[in-house]
Amino acid sequence: RSPPPALRGAMAQEVQRLLVQLRAAVADETRAAEAETLLGRLKLEILAFDSLPPLNVPTPDADAERCAARETFELAVVLSAKAKKKDEFQRYMSQLRPFYSDYPPPVSSSELKYTILGLNLLQALVDHRLADFHGELELLTEEEMQLPTIAFSVDLERQLMLGSYDQVLEAAAHPPHELFNAFLASLMESVRERIAENAEAAYKTLTLQSAAELLMFNTAAEAEAFITDMYPEWTVENGVVLLGAAPTKKSDSIPAMQLISESLTIAAELERIV
Repeated sequence: RSPPPALRGAMAQEVQRLLVQLRAAVADETRAAEAETLLGRLKLEILAFDSLPPLNVPTPDADAERCAARETFELAVVLSAKAKKKDEFQRYMSQLRPFYSDYPPPVSSSELKYTILGLNLLQALVDHRLADFHGELELLTEEEMQLPTIAFSVDLERQLMLGSYDQVLEAAAHPPHELFNAFLASLMESVRERIAENAEAAYKTLTLQSAAELLMFNTAAEAEAFITDMYPEWTVENGVVLLGAAPTKKSDSIPAMQLISESLTIAAELERIV
């Protein structure tokens, strides 16, 4: 990939200088506060570029200005992902999106592009925003969907739909890029919660060791810490887990015959419509 066009002028040189500093700060975990400050300064500087959305004025340095703005928002996305600030991540993604979709190269091309798009897919998956997840996939070509950072989230979604939670956790242990770890911890917790809910519906008691294996923890101590934190209504005594108190699950409160009746009614209605 050819290097982005160079910015010209005193203000443009300041933007380039700040970008160099921001790249270094974002790459260094100990400089997060400095990175936030630099990002704030950069956002103020690029506001002066009329070539950016929504104005889109075709200035002489439009491509260079748009490339600088695109990288600013890419670094903002990376910074918010590392800090696990989901709201900021989504806001910066919405600001970054036009640079990927509305302009030809070199503006729409970057080394971080598909890592960021894959990270955005993962974040939608973690937050159970499946409509957004599939909407993002529709914007990608078949070739792009085969890229490791994109295919990773696609495979995760398929495994989640199949209930193959062991494969989800196995895949989560081998992400295609270190940035994915920021959201994978939340996904793994969500998967364990689903397993726990299914276990609560199926069992009254489990040995702590069995619970650890079911929840895919390496040790019983890890499982006990998870249970204490996430399911305080469960009781752990003498290596045995008592799952839940009084039945509260929808599956406990809705009669089986009612479910069958409602399913048959829906099926009949669908057949009538078709």
